[in-house]
Amino acid sequence: MIEMKRTFVVPPAALKMLSVTKINYTDYVFEKSDTSPFDNQYDLAREEAKLGEKLNIELADDHPDYAAKQLYLAHENALIQHLKRSFKRLEFVRGEYRIVPDDFARFDIVGNLVEETADKLVIHTKQALRMWEGQSDPSKKRWIGLRMGIFLIDELTRNARLDNPFALSYLLQVEQQLKAVAAEYQNMIQQVYGELDKLATNGIQVSLLENREPVVITASQTRLYGFKLLTLLTQYDLYVRALMTGQAKGLTDNKQTRNLQHIGDNMLRGLLVELFQTVTTMRSLPKRFIRKQLLDEGLLLKLSKAVKAGALPRLDEQILRYNRLPELLYVPNKLTEEEVNQVVDKARQAGLLNEVETDGATGELSELVGKDEEGM
Repeated sequence: MIEMKRTFVVPPAALKMLSVTKINYTDYVFEKSDTSPFDNQYDLAREEAKLGEKLNIELADDHPDYAAKQLYLAHENALIQHLKRSFKRLEFVRGEYRIVPDDFARFDIVGNLVEETADKLVIHTKQALRMWEGQSDPSKKRWIGLRMGIFLIDELTRNARLDNPFALSYLLQVEQQLKAVAAEYQNMIQQVYGELDKLATNGIQVSLLENREPVVITASQTRLYGFKLLTLLTQYDLYVRALMTGQAKGLTDNKQTRNLQHIGDNMLRGLLVELFQTVTTMRSLPKRFIRKQLLDEGLLLKLSKAVKAGALPRLDEQILRYNRLPELLYVPNKLTEEEVNQVVDKARQAGLLNEVETDGATGELSELVGKDEEGM
């Protein structure tokens, strides 16, 4: 557990150290931090950790850490004097308080919630297990399974959360596909249940076929859209069981069952194939690409060529303005309204918005964006 300490907010660069201390800063290269309360970015916490017990003992002038200690004490004293202007009656003991750059950072001490145990799902059919594993046999047509699909959709979600507008656009499409496939499975399952209910009214009690020794799949740390995919697998498993039950009871003939099975397979496989193609496309973009980079004229030109060639989707202005976002996603670092307007104007001028027609150009994204950029 983490011990809670008295916390004080001091904005970055609030303390003007160059005028407070006469120590020559060129004699010692100290640790720096962007959120440091000092204007020279001195990182008090990391320097304290480096010095350790040397802070509590006297050091000779010729000691190798003498300058580092004097620099630390000068910064610590300046910080305490700053705090005492607002909290005159408090005593500030080293190690018993902490400094944060803003109110939001007060709560950074609290870690993220995690699952106590891994998620587990029960699979009854061979078809669902095959859908989980995928097809890797080189002698047959290969396709990814849902196990890999979870990793891919998590990667797409991470890029969307970073404020990558193309990832957000793709994730919105995937979100709609997940809903559509789930609705189709649910519709078919309900139809079979409806037929079984009709039999029940005639005095015949029929249950859905199940496996007496089902397979348990363990999937740890599945969240958001990854978990949506996981629940889709259980729906697919139930869908297959419903089809087999209908066939076993003569509610559907063999041809109908095969056709419905083929449709159900293609819906989920098609989603996984599109997900693979989408993430492959995203990996051709510059590493950690974000919305603000649309203001980069050189990169904007390359993206414009890629969009016009059909290698990247055109962007919805409502996505660029944060008015249309995936339902399960929160983008923490949004641009200001002024920056958003600049991005939208640049995107419109470059022909990135979906209001502009294509000019028929073609090409691979890696060629159009440029292979000199570092991929995801």
